[in-house]
Amino acid sequence: MEIPRYWAEHREQRVLAGRRQVTLRRFGWSADSQEAAQRHAVQRVAEAWANWDAGRKPTRREAKVAYAGADGLPIREEIISEHPEAGAIVTRNAYGARCLNVPDILFADVDLGEARSRLSDLRWTSIGYLILLGTLACFLIGKDGGVRVLPAILLAGAGLLALWMISVAWRRWRWAAYPELVLPPVRRWCESHPAWRVRVYRTPAGLRLLANHAAIDPRGEEAKAFFSAVDADPMYRLMCQKQVCFRARVSPKPWRIGIAARIGWGTWPVVKEAAMQRRSAWVGTYEKASTDFAACAFLEDIGDGSESPRGRAVRELHDRLCQIGRNLPLA
Repeated sequence: MEIPRYWAEHREQRVLAGRRQVTLRRFGWSADSQEAAQRHAVQRVAEAWANWDAGRKPTRREAKVAYAGADGLPIREEIISEHPEAGAIVTRNAYGARCLNVPDILFADVDLGEARSRLSDLRWTSIGYLILLGTLACFLIGKDGGVRVLPAILLAGAGLLALWMISVAWRRWRWAAYPELVLPPVRRWCESHPAWRVRVYRTPAGLRLLANHAAIDPRGEEAKAFFSAVDADPMYRLMCQKQVCFRARVSPKPWRIGIAARIGWGTWPVVKEAAMQRRSAWVGTYEKASTDFAACAFLEDIGDGSESPRGRAVRELHDRLCQIGRNLPLA
């Protein structure tokens, strides 16, 4: 896990054979100083030119992104606080929420969808198929009063399909409303892995799992197997491997607490003073509003394993930042 405090960019242009101009740009980063970040950027451009000269044409320009899609680059977010006892760093993500980043204490997201969206799926699926059934029914009776065979078959098939679609939508809605219905895979995993201990939290859109019994490699086979067993969010799995860390949002999503405006104004670090002032004002509004909401709620512990010392430190930090136990609405 690498989350630098300082970032820089260096560009270098060359005129190649045939007077073709080529420009290579690279980011540099450092935990120590802006100067060190700039030296790193220059070094990475030199390495890119060396690859070009060797016939391995590199990407000319790296995407300036904070986290998702930052393949090969560290997490580029504002560092809010560092917690050596837990080996954790809290950052502010691209839309302004605070995130807990840890290198080897496993978090997993299981996205169940929000209950309201699932109920909407059920409602619109039902309405759509009722309209379809009504339309087909109009063609069942011929002019002679007899029943048309083909429309009748179509109607029966549509009816069965409608029942299946409605049952799927209803089941998904029930899962969102009652997460304990999808916990059996977690229980089975812990039964077959006695050393494991998994702490389960409810989030607005699903479940969060924290395995704090021991250190786990985000790129290791154990993490991959657990993610598959509990059907963790695919994008979350991918980013854990790319960034070599586990991650959990510990403050509300802004749009869930009435903040329509986005933090915006560029990827961190924000260079322009006016943009930084707007960002600071937004953060102040957000932090004040977020005190009345929790990022998740504790449900239960599964498994007989014991907390490791660092696992306990991560759990205590996570629960404090998420405002666990205060009986606040989830956002």
